[in-house]
Amino acid sequence: MTCRLVWLALLVYVNFGECGVTFEQVQKTGEMIRSVCQPRIKISTEMIDGIRKGQFPNDKLLKCYIHCAMEMSGIMKKNKVNYEAAIKTMEKLLSDDLLEENKNGLTKCKDSANGIKDNCEAGFVLVKCIYDNRNMNRDEFPFP
Repeated sequence: MTCRLVWLALLVYVNFGECGVTFEQVQKTGEMIRSVCQPRIKISTEMIDGIRKGQFPNDKLLKCYIHCAMEMSGIMKKNKVNYEAAIKTMEKLLSDDLLEENKNGLTKCKDSANGIKDNCEAGFVLVKCIYDNRNMNRDEFPFP
């Protein structure tokens, strides 16, 4: 049910926008994802906020939060990257200034979690890879 609400919100943004959503709208969607995953995983706000600053401690709760966010966004299903679906979603939803950077990061890292059986670890490895390979001109890493 909650996952449907996230996708509904994204569809509303697409229907009212001309060429995808803005960075601020992506952040709002991230807040919706956080509102589901944070209570489910029982992780502190400080730990989650650290992701945006490039802080990736070896913490099981953090890894499971990242995986939850990746599943809710459709980028992962269990321990597998849902590459084609993620690219299609990005093309529909993201504005030009966000699209190429996100596609490039996902393309570079799509195989980074191959062979990892633990779902939480797989999500963590994927997001850390994307963070390490980014070229974004923003001070913070946009993560829910």
